[in-house]
Amino acid sequence: MYSYYARDGTLLATREFAAFPKLTPEQELLLPTGKHDEKAVQRLSGLCYDELKPLVEFLLPWLQDINWPIALPIAELLRQHFGMLGKLVMDILLLEKNDNTWRNYVLEYIVVRLVEEGELVGEEGEWRGLKGELERLVVSPTHVERDEWDMDVKATEVLAAWRAREADCDEEGDEMEELIEEVDAVD
Repeated sequence: MYSYYARDGTLLATREFAAFPKLTPEQELLLPTGKHDEKAVQRLSGLCYDELKPLVEFLLPWLQDINWPIALPIAELLRQHFGMLGKLVMDILLLEKNDNTWRNYVLEYIVVRLVEEGELVGEEGEWRGLKGELERLVVSPTHVERDEWDMDVKATEVLAAWRAREADCDEEGDEMEELIEEVDAVD
C-alpha cells in the first residue's frame, strides 16, 4: 500500500498497486502543496504536454473532493491534456471501488465533460473499456453508485452523448465519402 500526501499533510491517495513514479525535486516543486495552492495550478497551466505528463498521477487525487478550491481548475487543466489520462482514469473507475466520491468526481468532471466537449468519441488506446464500465454503471450499479452518487444517471447521459457524437462523426464521414465520389466523378 502506498499513500501520497500533500506537503500540508492532506492525504491525497492510497494505492495498492504500483507506487507513484519518482519525481525530480524540480517536478515536486510544481505540485500543489495544499488545497488552496492556486499559484501551483497557474504554474502547471504553463507547462507543455511532456512537462505535465509525469505529474498527472499526482494531480488526479486533487479531484477526490471537488469542493477544494484547486479541484475544478485541475480538472480543467487535465481535460486539456486528455490523451494522457486514459489509463489513470480507467484505474480510478475500475480499481477505486472503495472511493465512490473520487470515482464520481472523475466521471463527472473528466469523462462527462470530455464527451460533452466532443473530445472523447471513440475508445482508443488507454480509454478502451470505458464504455463497458459505463454500461455496467447503467445496468448494474451498486447501491452506493446508484443511490448516493447517481452514477448510473451520469453514465446513461455520457453514453447517450457519446452515441450522438459517434452518429455525428458517421454522418460527417458519409458526407466526406459523397464529396470524394463527386470529385472522382468530375475527374
